[in-house]
Amino acid sequence: RLATLSDKPRATSLVGWFYYPRLGPGMLFEAWAKRAEARGAAVRTEREVVGLNHENNLIVSVTVRHPDGTVTTTPTEHVISSIPLTVLVRQMSPSAPQKVVDAGRALRFRHLRTVNLVLDRAHLFPDQWVYVHDPELTVGRVQNFGSWSPWMLGSPGTSCVGMEYFCSTGDPIWEATDDALIEQAKDELERAGLANGAAVLDASSVRVPRAYPVYDQDYSGYLETIQDWLAGFKNLQPIGRYGMFKYNNSDHSVLTALLAVENLYGAQHDVWAVNTDTEYHEVRPGR
Repeated sequence: RLATLSDKPRATSLVGWFYYPRLGPGMLFEAWAKRAEARGAAVRTEREVVGLNHENNLIVSVTVRHPDGTVTTTPTEHVISSIPLTVLVRQMSPSAPQKVVDAGRALRFRHLRTVNLVLDRAHLFPDQWVYVHDPELTVGRVQNFGSWSPWMLGSPGTSCVGMEYFCSTGDPIWEATDDALIEQAKDELERAGLANGAAVLDASSVRVPRAYPVYDQDYSGYLETIQDWLAGFKNLQPIGRYGMFKYNNSDHSVLTALLAVENLYGAQHDVWAVNTDTEYHEVRPGR
């Protein structure tokens, strides 16, 4: 179980219960896409945004690269962007002022690599996740998917864990081959005392670039420079962890999107104000 150092009896960020999709958060995004399409929206995936073209403080069109390599430009009325903020700055055409470009280059993200291991034993441990602080191990966190939802397991009597490694471009972890990192993850799960001799039935590795914004001593000034410039665009709203360079959890990121949509219909929400408090404001049963 997680523990925190605090003068309060219980940290408000560690709630006693929460709702979780039966097959994981992807169910939410799939359901939203179906509802949007049912209302006449076109949901286009596997396209890379490579340019946002602006005139007179408005984003007038968006340029995208298709899976076959072709590039098209589409006029736009509004843009809600979850593009990593540092990438968004580089994609603006005409280019952003030099001080904004420099600020974008100064902000840094940390990457995530996760190794998913399927083991031949059920209920390895009860927690949804465990942070690892052993200096002899490289893994930073272990997810236990069966404790999130038993329906996420492929077969009865098995477990699936995600060995999470926090790294940067050029680090040995980020550059390691899938096979090499899988072997390391197997070894570290056993050395951490979490495998209890269970055999690995299957394994895979996933790279997640720019998973975590880096809050160094100078980041806030660089972020403010970018925010001030983007605020001049009347129809552009950054959202989410990537888009706002903000360490939001999923619920906060979704909220920024919902508020941004309400702004299209006349609301005046300050999307940047989401999750600015030092504590989460979550409701518990009976409160």
